Amino acid sequence: MSEDVLQRVNTVSRAHQGLYKVPEGVPDTEHGVGAITGALTSFPTEHVFQVVGKTFSDTERAQFLSQVEEAVQANTDSQLAAEALSVQSRMGGRYTSVRIQQRVDAAEQIAAVLTALKRLPQVVMCF
Repeated sequence: MSEDVLQRVNTVSRAHQGLYKVPEGVPDTEHGVGAITGALTSFPTEHVFQVVGKTFSDTERAQFLSQVEEAVQANTDSQLAAEALSVQSRMGGRYTSVRIQQRVDAAEQIAAVLTALKRLPQVVMCF
């Protein structure tokens, strides 16, 4: 078993045993990323958001990119650095993949960004 797999198994095992403390003020539910992310991550940190959307034209691609940038900036309270953004066309331009590395100060910011991204009409998936 590789070291990476062993580390993941140990993390899941510790989580099942209740060994991670839920950060104060974060609801402990299966619907959010706050409890587990908050327990496993030290904040502030650089987080990578990835989102894929349907884009059939250059205009749709530009609009999608603008909406993704807006969602990340609005929910992290900071501007995106030019080098933090990576964009790739997929499937002959029918889809656009966006990767954004952004500083976050709390697990709630990650959850807020993901919620905002999921609301965008072109989004196929995000994480």
